[in-house]
Amino acid sequence: MRLIVCPIVIWLALRPFVTDTVLLNTMIMNAAVPSAVVIAVLAIQYDRDPELAAEGVLVSVPLSVVTIPLISRLFAVTPRLRRIILLTSRYNLL
Repeated sequence: MRLIVCPIVIWLALRPFVTDTVLLNTMIMNAAVPSAVVIAVLAIQYDRDPELAAEGVLVSVPLSVVTIPLISRLFAVTPRLRRIILLTSRYNLL
């Protein structure tokens, strides 16, 4: 649900204020990426529920195979921007 709802909320909240479409689409796509493994690590470090955090990562990553292309089509993200977002999310550059 987060993989669909967050990009839509970002779009609704920032569209009136952000005029640069590349910047807006970058923020939307960053909201659409799955949970990182760091969430599970932080859950272990702060003695929270690491099993639940790991399950969230396990579910969100395969689900993002469907949701990221859906969001990019919904918001008409350009192929060049898709490659940039993919590279930055893969190497944690943002």
